[in-house]
Amino acid sequence: MNGRGHLFSGTVLAADALAVSGIAAVSGKPGFLAGALPEAKAVFIPAGDGAAFVLSCAACAALYYFGVLLPDIDRPNATVTKLTHFHLPLCHRGFTHSLWFVFVFLALGMFLWFPLRYVGIGMLAHDLADWGSTAGWVPFYPLGRWRKYQDCVMARGHWVSFYSSQAPGSETVVNVFLTVLSLACVGVYAWIAFTGGG
Repeated sequence: MNGRGHLFSGTVLAADALAVSGIAAVSGKPGFLAGALPEAKAVFIPAGDGAAFVLSCAACAALYYFGVLLPDIDRPNATVTKLTHFHLPLCHRGFTHSLWFVFVFLALGMFLWFPLRYVGIGMLAHDLADWGSTAGWVPFYPLGRWRKYQDCVMARGHWVSFYSSQAPGSETVVNVFLTVLSLACVGVYAWIAFTGGG
């Protein structure tokens, strides 16, 4: 998936999270989020009031979108490489696409600087989008079943394949499908929250 596709899928996933948490807050019936809402607010919502809060949210959103692009820093022609003028000469979809790399940013966000956790969350959104490709995703690379093909790590035994980065237009189909699916899921959640499902 290219940078534009990852930004789109990352936006859909972020919008889903905001919609579900907003529905839970407005309906007063958080359902499965009942125990998670206070903890999630403490962990993921920036502190502050007024303009400081708005600026914090904007900065965290920018870090999230940077995280959505960051795993592709192992490709010389990737959007993030062009933005940063930096490239890691590693096998594509290897370490930078692993949960180890995500955990680094989540840990830095927990113990060093709070907003870095948004980079980790964005990276996870990127990895979930890549999971649906023909190459698959090796979450704990170099552990797990994988093979190297043309300087790219590919999952062995990967059974999910929604798109191929090599097939023109397949990413658009996936993004339309993801949008429809996410709207349906949010709609079902809203229906259950507001009507009790009956």
